[in-house]
Amino acid sequence: HLLGAVALVYFLIIISLIMRTKKRLEQGLRKESMLVTSLLLLQFLTGMSTIFFDLPITLVLLHNLLAALLLLVITSIYQKLSMRVS
Repeated sequence: HLLGAVALVYFLIIISLIMRTKKRLEQGLRKESMLVTSLLLLQFLTGMSTIFFDLPITLVLLHNLLAALLLLVITSIYQKLSMRVS
C-alpha cells in the first residue's frame, strides 16, 4: 500500500505542477489541480496519522473519504481534458 501510494503521489504532484504552470489551461483546471494537490496533502497526513495513532476508525474513514474525493477530482479532470481532444 505504501509503495503504491508514494508512486501515485509523485505522479500526481508532477501532473498537478505541470497543469498549474501551463499558460493555456483554463482557470477551472488550475483550480482542480490545486484541489488535487490539497487532497493529496490531506490524504498523506491522514494516512500517517492513522498509522501514528494506531488505526482509529474516524481517521481510517476520513482517509477513505479523501481517496474517494481525489478519485472524483481526477476523473473530472480527465473528462474535461478528453472533451477538449475530441
